[in-house]
Amino acid sequence: MNREEALEAVRKKMQEKKGRKVDPTRLTIPNAKPKDVFKYKFYVLPPLQAGDTCATGKASKTMDLWNTPVGTHWINRRPYECPRIHDGERCAFCQLGFDLLSETDDKKMRSQIARSYLSAAYYPVNVWFPSYASTPEELRDKVLWFALPKTVYDIMEATIMRDENADTEDPQAYGLFYLPEEAYVFQLEVKNQGGFNDYKSSKFLPNTRGPMVKSGNGQLDSATMQKILARRHDIFTKYAARDAETLERLAKQVMREESKPEIVGDRPTLPDATQEDVEELVENVEMAPEVETTETTEGLLQEPEEVVKSTSTPVKTSATASSISKTAVTTKVAKMEPVTDPDDEDLAKLLRDIHTTKSTKHSN
Repeated sequence: MNREEALEAVRKKMQEKKGRKVDPTRLTIPNAKPKDVFKYKFYVLPPLQAGDTCATGKASKTMDLWNTPVGTHWINRRPYECPRIHDGERCAFCQLGFDLLSETDDKKMRSQIARSYLSAAYYPVNVWFPSYASTPEELRDKVLWFALPKTVYDIMEATIMRDENADTEDPQAYGLFYLPEEAYVFQLEVKNQGGFNDYKSSKFLPNTRGPMVKSGNGQLDSATMQKILARRHDIFTKYAARDAETLERLAKQVMREESKPEIVGDRPTLPDATQEDVEELVENVEMAPEVETTETTEGLLQEPEEVVKSTSTPVKTSATASSISKTAVTTKVAKMEPVTDPDDEDLAKLLRDIHTTKSTKHSN
């Protein structure tokens, strides 16, 4: 067993011990290193309706919109789905965070409170990766579900709200981008910003508007499209049922005197305080080493072109399949890796400060 195989085995064992299984149907984006720029091209698929054929049989529920908001609290390294974000109902753990926020104006402490007690919202969708030359081989023709971070969701929401424009120098996608007969390719662009993934440069490629899958006459290939849609994932089954009573109990337990963190060595152990899960809350996913792979581009789709503002000639992001057909090319592929849950070392001090503040206020 070489070093990389040993590392993978250790990571897998750690995940098993934590009770967290990596879902192979979920798209997880690796963390970009400084100066890295990753680009993933995919289509957002239409939402499932109850009874639709999906990867596991029949869809359990209807998605009201093209996404469904979700949020997860990580407490003692275990996930608890947030009733506030999932269902718009009261969440005791979020309420605790709101109460603590109301007691301090300190910017750093407020940030820590929000990260520790409030569940961030994500917006899962099903996506399909066409077989472009730039698409990592393991993702080609795959249908995965992807929990959109807020930045990406905002870009997509703005597209739906945008009307058609006639600006030829800076064309922009508009309207419903997920209709099989009239869709846009989305380019997820990942950069490193302050040690975390930044998605602000992501966008729909405006010149890709048209059928997701084309037949010989350029129209939608309905038969192939139906096969792709049948591989969508029932997102509602990916998240556990909400447990408001347990969250209520845990919120009360955090505020009890005996719940203060005990310091062991130089790392705090937090009996009942939240443990931040990086994949869900701040997306600080460890980047796997880049590996050189040789692949052929025979049979791949025509690479969509990226239009650059104020440029009359479109700039291609990579060579097209037609220009390098049957030619071996070397590309760098970022492998998808599972994530681990780090301890928040600032949380121990934060909780002590909060408890001290509350005790002082009550004694007065």
